Amino acid sequence: MTWTPFFSLIPLILLTTPTATAAVTAQPNWAIRSNEISLSFFKDLGQFRPALSAAIGLKEFEDSVRNFSQKSENDFQLFLKESLSKVSEHAAEKGDPQFRADMLLFKERLLNWMAQREQHTSGKKLNLTDPMQIIEESLSPYWAGEPSARKNEIILTRLKTLVSGSPSSKSVHSFLQKQMRSLVSKNGKRGVHYPLRHRVDAVIKNQKRAISRLQSQLEKLGLQAKTEKLMAQLKKRSSEYALYLSNHILKHARTARHINRDEYLLQLRRRNILLSPEAVVLKAQEHSEELRAQLTQLIQTELQDISTTTTQPIREIFQKLSRARHKDSSSTLQLFQKKLHLQKKSKPRSTALQTIKKQMKMRMEQFKIGPVLVPTTQVRPFFGPNTKISTHTFIPQASTHSLQHQDHFTVPAVPFWIAREVLPGKALLMEASHSQPRSLLRKLYSYDRVLLEGWGLYAAELSKGDFDPQARFITLHSLLYATQRALLEAQVFLGQLSADAFVSALVNRLGISASTAQSNADLLESRPGSQVVAFAGWLMLKESLSGEGTCALDTFLSYPLFPLRIEPRFLQNHCAEKNDEGSP
Repeated sequence: MTWTPFFSLIPLILLTTPTATAAVTAQPNWAIRSNEISLSFFKDLGQFRPALSAAIGLKEFEDSVRNFSQKSENDFQLFLKESLSKVSEHAAEKGDPQFRADMLLFKERLLNWMAQREQHTSGKKLNLTDPMQIIEESLSPYWAGEPSARKNEIILTRLKTLVSGSPSSKSVHSFLQKQMRSLVSKNGKRGVHYPLRHRVDAVIKNQKRAISRLQSQLEKLGLQAKTEKLMAQLKKRSSEYALYLSNHILKHARTARHINRDEYLLQLRRRNILLSPEAVVLKAQEHSEELRAQLTQLIQTELQDISTTTTQPIREIFQKLSRARHKDSSSTLQLFQKKLHLQKKSKPRSTALQTIKKQMKMRMEQFKIGPVLVPTTQVRPFFGPNTKISTHTFIPQASTHSLQHQDHFTVPAVPFWIAREVLPGKALLMEASHSQPRSLLRKLYSYDRVLLEGWGLYAAELSKGDFDPQARFITLHSLLYATQRALLEAQVFLGQLSADAFVSALVNRLGISASTAQSNADLLESRPGSQVVAFAGWLMLKESLSGEGTCALDTFLSYPLFPLRIEPRFLQNHCAEKNDEGSP
């Protein structure tokens, strides 16, 4: 379902439990100035999106509820345009690069928000929004933590306004349904650009599920009796909303097969991928050839003991190395932890890895080995100032369930997984983020999944020189797998390949299991653009961190998770300025 970038961050914002004063305490000058600008924005934003302003610690908006009226939405659009103009002026200033980086980040977020709103309010595209998601996001900050009479008061006020409306605002269900009816009436059923079928189906199913979750929370807070009538009204409105979607939207909804090239480009942009579909194909083909050449050389020089009988040695060797992955998954996890412990104490051969270790001031030594890998649903590793990143809490998707069902998770692959997910991979990059001064804007918006996933692959590639031949094979194969997924997905949406051919290519070219290949094909329908994420991030880092010396890498780790897409040559320009300053 489509929703705005700011609101999607509310659960992450709350991890910092900031206040307006805490946000500007004990910070460098650039962060203090950045916080003054951003806090001024959020105070003004409160009249349009009070839940978000309250979530970052502005208590004066705790009793306010969003006004669901067309006049408020029009005024909000004008406010965003004025804010963008002010932030653009700050972004053009010369001076502290850290401050400029913040303003560029802020500018990008405002532009993205305005672009999404334009799609909501103009043209023929029907953008689907889940009213229960709005309600849950508005209430969830106040049922977290210890209950209190004040929190309960806020919950009751917000729930009543969202469900029943007010003299100046419609209920959230009524407002959203009226928007859809108006669009269909204006353009006719055949003139509307409908959302994807799986998105419509997900919103329909979530109406009952969200009601159940909300009832459970109200019971825990002892508010069941006080909200009985409201919940009955909410059930009725949610049921009517789901029925409207089923009868008038679902039957016209599209499948991913109906996504054209321009829509696919939009899906890539929403994931912060700046490559065009054609560029994805071109660059992925180029890197696929390079990786195949490296794999072929490795097979011929160091893996002769693994015999091959087909004309597809890459596929055959991968299948032999991964054949026992389900049987040995338990021992693989044990080996993962054992080797991770040894990895902390080892000295990498790669100059780049030595730079990382030096830059992090031996932060690797702070990692703790936990006896059990905890599923990521139980931890929230981002943004908390007191959060400790450790191997048993930050291994994305590395629960015993998720890792054991990946084709590449087998004993020879353990060094690869350590390098990609922990040291010097994603966990280390997140720890770098915690080690640097951060403004409110960076706490909210510096997380970039493209960059994080790309760093995982980049770190594994840097580390492969320290691996044995089988681990190097798995590393190169994983890079090829990420590259091929990006290539094949782009070809599907450019009309060059069918979904069935997508599955066959992964199985026949790489030796990926049919079930995994089919799971990837299913993502074409549910998450178009997602299979380009890791490749795009890896490519961005390879291009941004290239060149002699370690300045670019040092700078990157000093601006943790700064989205390079905002200013692709940020690192090079910064290093060029440093060289000029140091030259005679």
